[in-house]
Amino acid sequence: MGTFKVLHGGRELIGMEEPGFLRAASPDASDAVDGDDPEVEEAINEALFFQRADDDAVDNFWCFNPRDVTPEGEMGIVGYYHDERFALPKLLGTKHAKHFRDFSAHIVSVIDELIENFAGA
Repeated sequence: MGTFKVLHGGRELIGMEEPGFLRAASPDASDAVDGDDPEVEEAINEALFFQRADDDAVDNFWCFNPRDVTPEGEMGIVGYYHDERFALPKLLGTKHAKHFRDFSAHIVSVIDELIENFAGA
């Protein structure tokens, strides 16, 4: 798995953490909303965090959801937000499957947003 970073003015806007440090990039369950709930702690420990969100003030992340996998083995992407209860929904095969966010759609959306936000900077 390769890594990448997009920097602007020395600030990391998005980036893949080094594969060996994925766990280090994840939030501490004790700092999460309802982090003392075993389900929330389990979800945080199971998620594969790979990208910090672009908010300097707090720890928000994007992560792969190993509970939401296509028949081809692709994991869905889910956001972790410091001020919301975290869960790993299993959506495939349900009426909510339309909410599956694949990595290629995710990264295109992130890059498009960066271009829009920083095109004039």
